[in-house]
Amino acid sequence: DDPTEAPHKYVGQDLEGAGHKIAQYLIAEAHLKKGDHVVAAAGDVNASDLGLRYKGVAKALQEAGMTSELIAGSFVAAEAQTLISQYLIGHPETAAVMGLDAVDTGAAPAAVNDAGLTIPTSGFDVTPIIVDNIRKGSQLGSVDQQPYLQGYLPIMMIAMKVKYGLSPYTVDTGDAIIDKAGVDLVEK
Repeated sequence: DDPTEAPHKYVGQDLEGAGHKIAQYLIAEAHLKKGDHVVAAAGDVNASDLGLRYKGVAKALQEAGMTSELIAGSFVAAEAQTLISQYLIGHPETAAVMGLDAVDTGAAPAAVNDAGLTIPTSGFDVTPIIVDNIRKGSQLGSVDQQPYLQGYLPIMMIAMKVKYGLSPYTVDTGDAIIDKAGVDLVEK
């Protein structure tokens, strides 16, 4: 879904829309207020998918009168934890943390703890660590992008094209927010 590429069929999340939705969820659930500041961490700040997620997050926060900053996280959990906690130590006025990928989302609660803060975290993707964080209450919620569908549907479309000549189509795999209410079902 890279806007710099030629148009093509896409099976995946509406990244900007999902970013907007999870930021609105964070604002409501964490009772954030006008003037609050949220940090967003991405394993690769130049990745188009993470950039689109952040664009949606930043838009929702700006609409609510809040500020945000995108920082480099990591795709290695220990590094992500360190980078986020260092940011928080230097910016203790930060009201919440948003992970833009599975690793930064999963590492955010430990980073908050390392910085000696008690602020909410949320983000993207669903992994065993994120599920455990949500269950323990150290994370509010996370957006599920349905990776099973992202893998299965393109293969099905290719098979249908080869066998029947049917054209592939675009599928938004969703923006379901997984929180305490749905964490048991997702874990199963």
